[in-house]
Amino acid sequence: MRPGEVSGQLRQLIGSIARHWASVAIGAQLILIAIWFSVTGLFHAVETYDTAGYLHVKWESPVDVLRDVRTPGYPLFLLILRTISSNPDLIPLTHLVVYATSVFVFYSGLRRLSGDTTRSFVGASALIYARVLQGYVSVISTDTLAAAVGIFVCGLIMLRLCSPGGLISAFLLLAVTAAWMIRPAYLFLVPFVPFMTWMFYPVLRPSDPARKSRNWHCMTTLLLVSMPLIFYSTLRLSVVGRFGIVSFGGFNMLGIAGQFLVDSDVPLLSEDLRDLAAAAIQRRDSGKLETREHDDLPVTNYMRMESRYDLTIWHIFSDSSQSNAERDSVKVNSQMRRLAQEIIRLHPGQYLTWLVKASRQAVRKIAWDFADNGLGCLLLMLAAVVVVLNGCRGGSWNSLEGGETSVLRILSVFSIVYCVMNLAIVIPVCPPLGRFTDSAAVLLASPLAVWILNSTWSERLTSLRVKSNSA
Repeated sequence: MRPGEVSGQLRQLIGSIARHWASVAIGAQLILIAIWFSVTGLFHAVETYDTAGYLHVKWESPVDVLRDVRTPGYPLFLLILRTISSNPDLIPLTHLVVYATSVFVFYSGLRRLSGDTTRSFVGASALIYARVLQGYVSVISTDTLAAAVGIFVCGLIMLRLCSPGGLISAFLLLAVTAAWMIRPAYLFLVPFVPFMTWMFYPVLRPSDPARKSRNWHCMTTLLLVSMPLIFYSTLRLSVVGRFGIVSFGGFNMLGIAGQFLVDSDVPLLSEDLRDLAAAAIQRRDSGKLETREHDDLPVTNYMRMESRYDLTIWHIFSDSSQSNAERDSVKVNSQMRRLAQEIIRLHPGQYLTWLVKASRQAVRKIAWDFADNGLGCLLLMLAAVVVVLNGCRGGSWNSLEGGETSVLRILSVFSIVYCVMNLAIVIPVCPPLGRFTDSAAVLLASPLAVWILNSTWSERLTSLRVKSNSA
């Protein structure tokens, strides 16, 4: 090969890198994160109390899978990895690979929707340092994988808004289905997808004479992501006699509502639930259960309810119900759900107190963990500096520069709605523990990072975009 040809190819390579600098920079950050995880031991798989439930799913028949207390998404993921290698350390590595893919998809969707490469790069880069990745990548549980698929869905929503078509719609359908198959709480994505479509659809293709109405487009989107859910729930109804995606919601609900149960409630319950409730009360008051730090506080104290959540499920109600339901997980779950609903009917005020206090705890937990995260702490300090400096010089620090559909506006809406809808599924049946709030807050650093960029470099970036467009 001649020197001139080598020089020409080198210039082409450099030119390609320059055109795709944002993707290259995101890839470089992910490589550095992978090196960091390797050095610090985060690629060594760690089991948690949930791990056994995912590893030991029975695959002998479809009935066994549909009856299990776990949705089959994550167990299938683990099964596939075990056929590739018996080394469990492959799991954290695959978590990172899937998460990295979701970041690229998110960046692509954000750039297409906004037309702003630099701000899209900053917003997507913030996801790389999210607490849900740093804290759970090594854990054999659904946290990191589910968060990755959730980010993936957000990116696909943006791409589909820009270029609706059969292929991107198929990917969106599969991604949403995979999300709730991996983690049932991600059912919130089913309403989230059409809602975000409804929010951003009016600003796209305004002069397209063939575009359908906003409501029609959102309804078809809802139908698209709902079809697998309806099909799977109907399949379970025909096979195991229960409509829904998994037989575990009753356990969760009773972990909260069961703490409100008192002796005087027993005669007011349905006849077939009285023995279960009486046995649970006897077990609870036997003095044989493990004591908790907050046991002496009022029943509606949040910390008491959170600390006694697992105890209520697995040591007060679950054990006492097994003989009544012949150790059938589907029947046990159904029975627990009915009991929880009747207890809530008897104690609506206490349950409402739980919803309020759990929501407050979720906000508090998100704020604290955001500040405790390295990137979050840095962003908060930078934001404080920006506010003070702009205030001193009389500048504006709440602008939304960046085009008709700015990156900041997109990220703000996506991150807030994503967080609220996610927690709206969790809080009614489960304490907002760190693993849930970290997943819900995965997007929140992105708009803050872009806001800081807007407040410090907005004029220069706008100038660069004008020069680039004129060129």
